[in-house]
Amino acid sequence: SCIILLALHVNWILVRPYLGMGVIFLFMFIEPFLLSTWGYTRGKWILKVTVRAESHRKLTYSHGLNRSFSLWWRGMGAGIPVVSVITMLIAAIKLSGTGMTSWDKLNHSIVFHGNIGKKRIFIVILYFILYFWLLSHIV
Repeated sequence: SCIILLALHVNWILVRPYLGMGVIFLFMFIEPFLLSTWGYTRGKWILKVTVRAESHRKLTYSHGLNRSFSLWWRGMGAGIPVVSVITMLIAAIKLSGTGMTSWDKLNHSIVFHGNIGKKRIFIVILYFILYFWLLSHIV
């Protein structure tokens, strides 16, 4: 019984990084669906961020998929732990320098930012507190 639990724990430790990479990869197909139907994801809605095509219309699924793939590769380093930190830093530097991410420039997407109030800031902070609390209890 203890050996089985130990084996499961070791397997979980080995599988967990790949699980995160898999979730990021799967979301690459969900995000374009949400952007093409509702016009935003839950996080973009809370932060009042809108992504549109150059025509100011919602992205089509294929446009959103191209954008998500570019974001996954250029911005998140395909979810590979060390690579993702490097690609996120490069993306942040380019964004602060040009005001646009490389994946939005490549895919001709326009990003609009609305004003966020104190209520939404509180919701985001609460979300991350709960997220990290849950994460600490899973491990």
